[in-house]
Amino acid sequence: MASISTRSKPNCFTALHQLQRRLKHGETLELAMGQLQSAKSLKAIFGLSQAEGAAVQNLVSYLPATVKDIFAVAVSEFGIIRGPITHGGIGCPTFRLGAEPEVIAPEWAQRLRNTSSSLILAASRIVEDFRAAPAGLRKPAGPVEVQRMCRITRCWEVVMEKFSSQLPQKCVEAELPKLKTLFEKKIFDQWLFTMTEECPAEIPLSAAPEIQKLLVEQQSSIEKAWWFQICL
Repeated sequence: MASISTRSKPNCFTALHQLQRRLKHGETLELAMGQLQSAKSLKAIFGLSQAEGAAVQNLVSYLPATVKDIFAVAVSEFGIIRGPITHGGIGCPTFRLGAEPEVIAPEWAQRLRNTSSSLILAASRIVEDFRAAPAGLRKPAGPVEVQRMCRITRCWEVVMEKFSSQLPQKCVEAELPKLKTLFEKKIFDQWLFTMTEECPAEIPLSAAPEIQKLLVEQQSSIEKAWWFQICL
């Protein structure tokens, strides 16, 4: 009886571990999840809430393995209750590979479709932002915060694709690490999120002073590359 009363509350990662132990020879997690079919089955078998079951579904079927590893390490460090992300955040429908946000322009919805790299970046940002915050100000990311971060990280990739097209390759390789550091410091977050709401016809690189500064500094290189293409 004592062992039951002191047993830790199940979460999506303990359920994954239990699910892996139940696998038959040659069976995969994806196949096992398909047989369970829904979060209701997960609740019946593992005693999980609906949010916890949805988190398991996302981890197994809709998120890159790297994302699962990022959160697993964070949960082992901080726990699931006071950690960087809630079950609702992990199980959010918009936190899935290929998911599109609801925006005013269809072309932007397709452009902002989650990729493996954008989801990995979102998971990394969620954990690192949590870790960097003072202990008293840390707040787990729920569905709202996850949706926002997914937009920001995918829009960041779109912006960097545009930025890379404006400069010679050598310049891009030199400048991208600097911009990545600023991104990790949340310098561009509000600008990127606002862009996903406004859905401009053209990506306004000049609206970000840090990016505009780099473009101006590299203008001579841009002009040289342009003349080189003309002369080909």
